[in-house]
Amino acid sequence: MKTLIFLFIIIGIGLLGCSNQKIKDTKEVIDVSKGDVSKPIEERSKSQAQKFELYQGKPLHIAILGEIPKVKEENIRFTRISFRNLKREKLTSYDAVFVMEDTFSEASSSQYSEVYLNSTIPYFFISANSYIPFIVSSTEFSPSWKWEPGKNYAVGVINNPSKDKLNFWGFGLYNDKKTQEHIEEVYSRIFKVIEELSQ
Repeated sequence: MKTLIFLFIIIGIGLLGCSNQKIKDTKEVIDVSKGDVSKPIEERSKSQAQKFELYQGKPLHIAILGEIPKVKEENIRFTRISFRNLKREKLTSYDAVFVMEDTFSEASSSQYSEVYLNSTIPYFFISANSYIPFIVSSTEFSPSWKWEPGKNYAVGVINNPSKDKLNFWGFGLYNDKKTQEHIEEVYSRIFKVIEELSQ
């Protein structure tokens, strides 16, 4: 009787061992199917590049205060403007206005806050974590309003007169990493918002 119990225990342990081995093999087969098997699993998952969607909508014409950004889309036309052009009637031919980091000191001047608040086209502040220094006339731009990990990389505002309120957006960088590819991905998302607003 003791021999029979001992035999069942040995068979049970053997079956458990086979079961665990099968689970490990299945997991490895699943992981191996994802990429280069010559690298450890951890390296393979890191080496797989994130694919970002490009904006493929209608052509957009965007006014720029500051440096023209580098984007992958070919259906975007940028036109550099000056602060003298920030009159509503002069901007009606544009789908949006981008305010770049190199112009933030002047762009946050109180004389422009009403322009942003009353605009019928969206303004996007690139590399700013908030729109507050631009629309609140008593607040000036300082380095604390610039992008840093964990905060927005770009923000947008537009007046919504039918609801008597301000619409705004925030756009973060992928994984909070400031790379050219992640910045271009933010622009692609902004272009999609601009297209939605123009419909």
